[in-house]
Amino acid sequence: VCDTGNKYLSKMYNDFWMAEQGFVSRQPHGDLCDLISHRHEAGEVISVGPEDTLLTAFTRMRSADVSQVPVVDQNGHPLGIRHQAEDEDDPDWLVRADVLRGLRAISAANMTYDLLVRPRNLPAAIAVARELPSLSLVVDHLAKPEIRAGRFDGWAEGMVRLAELPNVWCKVSGMTTEADRVNWLPSDLVPYVQHVRRNFGDRRLMFGSDWPVSLLAGSYLRTFNATITALGELTEISRDAIFGGNAKEFYKLATSE
Repeated sequence: VCDTGNKYLSKMYNDFWMAEQGFVSRQPHGDLCDLISHRHEAGEVISVGPEDTLLTAFTRMRSADVSQVPVVDQNGHPLGIRHQAEDEDDPDWLVRADVLRGLRAISAANMTYDLLVRPRNLPAAIAVARELPSLSLVVDHLAKPEIRAGRFDGWAEGMVRLAELPNVWCKVSGMTTEADRVNWLPSDLVPYVQHVRRNFGDRRLMFGSDWPVSLLAGSYLRTFNATITALGELTEISRDAIFGGNAKEFYKLATSE
């Protein structure tokens, strides 16, 4: 069957794709700017604002064929920062002097910081949260407990200590890929989710799908339903908070529907 080429027609109207493929020339700068694909000051960054709805974000992601978009305010400043601290060789990377300077700058700019960490990074995360009480922190993916191996105690102790600090929140996400990706059951997640719920409370938890990474362990619907099961009984107020309200508050997003 001949390829009609129709899958490329829409790409011709996507300036970012055209530039990346070399079909559209860009002004060279002779420095590192030439290595950056999308420059915000040139209007090349696909983004959403804090007042935009989820539907707006989804539509822009779909039209640009991307899985993530930055949220920036009217001045072009991001609302929060995340670094994959879990991938740093040094488990105490977060408490390095240069990193702490950066985190202080994030706090001074009234931005949030996502703690993408693993259990081995929890002592450093705790130290950061204590050192910078004005910095709003959220632990991504429950700090990735080793569900597949059934390890609990060390992770659990670290999460208790984090939950004692009022500037730390927790994102209920990314659990299924830490479990047996083929044979996991909602019951595998229950001890971990219930632990953070007991310690952080419903006002500092927020649901995250971890899509599209979560697709490695199942569909979006399966992940969503498993999270509901693991959380257990929720009041309407708690449900609305965990599945939207808390994220709006933490990231300073628009409250209108």
